[in-house]
Amino acid sequence: MGNFFKKDSVVTGLVVSLGSEIVSAVLIVAGIYIAGESFCEHVRWMGGAFIAPVLLLRYYAKKQSFPTITKTIIVVLFLSFVVYMFFVLR
Repeated sequence: MGNFFKKDSVVTGLVVSLGSEIVSAVLIVAGIYIAGESFCEHVRWMGGAFIAPVLLLRYYAKKQSFPTITKTIIVVLFLSFVVYMFFVLR
């Protein structure tokens, strides 16, 4: 499994970026429900799900120097942020 994250491929970039966004989003939703709040009132808190992919983007760009993973993470971040902004502004 460790070798999977050491390959410079699009699939690895998708797994890393989408996986970190989904895990962060699930943790935020769980925190909202544990606090007894309504998710619809706090949908803007889901912006915190973008922190982990940005940190992974920096790691793969600076430390690992994997250009394909870096480009894939940038594209996924952009597309998911557009979807996020659509739901926040709606």
